[in-house]
Amino acid sequence: MGSFSLLFGNVNDVSSQKGFISGDVEYVNHMASKFRTTRDDRGANNDYFKPLNNAIDNAYKGAVNARLGAELKFNTIAVRLGGAYYGNPYKDIAGEKGELIQGTGGLGYRNKGFFIDLGYVHSFGKDVLFPIV
Repeated sequence: MGSFSLLFGNVNDVSSQKGFISGDVEYVNHMASKFRTTRDDRGANNDYFKPLNNAIDNAYKGAVNARLGAELKFNTIAVRLGGAYYGNPYKDIAGEKGELIQGTGGLGYRNKGFFIDLGYVHSFGKDVLFPIV
């Protein structure tokens, strides 16, 4: 994972802060997920978990996720905008499309130790769902 932030104004003086931009990028290896017991059975449950773990290996792959956000401060009011991209964690077995894009916005109020924030997230994505029979 890598992250950055860029601050505008005096970081130490809250009243002179003007805003910031921040972001991060991460790689998530979804294939690394495994079923196992909390006990060290040395193979007693391996026969049960092996097909489940093989199914994970066959269905999932690694994905890159990225997020970017910004805030502008106008005295006691702050305006926030952001976005996120979550990469497709699925191997293409039956048309799965698991990538997700999110747009965010918000308003904040901060004055004399009182904070209130309102936010909205809208998600855009396509995926296929299969009923379990």
